[in-house]
Amino acid sequence: MKIAARRWAEIDLSANNLTRSIPEWLGSFDINYLNLSHNSLSSEIPTTFKSFRNLYHLDLHSNRSSGSIASVFQITHPFDGRLESLDLSDNSFSGGIKDIGTGKQVNIQRVNLSHNQLQGTMPESAGNLTKLSALDLSYNQFNSVLPETLAKIENFR
Repeated sequence: MKIAARRWAEIDLSANNLTRSIPEWLGSFDINYLNLSHNSLSSEIPTTFKSFRNLYHLDLHSNRSSGSIASVFQITHPFDGRLESLDLSDNSFSGGIKDIGTGKQVNIQRVNLSHNQLQGTMPESAGNLTKLSALDLSYNQFNSVLPETLAKIENFR
């Protein structure tokens, strides 16, 4: 079943007893604010999330989600600085963050990826997030030196 694109400004379903997977069909809506935190969702981030056009806040923290977070950083539409806040903490996401700072979402201001199973290195492209004011990567398995490109981020100074 294909759902036609619709405009929804906000969806907040936090602190419910939602289980199973994050619905793929959410990607067909024009959502500005999506909060699915504090549930028991146990899936990967749907690839349809790449279709979001006007999202400025995505909060999936405190679920049981797993897999890659790459689709969030591969959103294909320019956001004109809209994506401001991303919280994927307290899940079981794995893999690396090689896509951070490579897409059109470079105006993110707050990123919380703490308490996951992310690993690998912090890529040089992280320095492209020049509007970043908060970055929490604690309680993961990263194993590298911080890239010098982070010095370009004015809000860290």
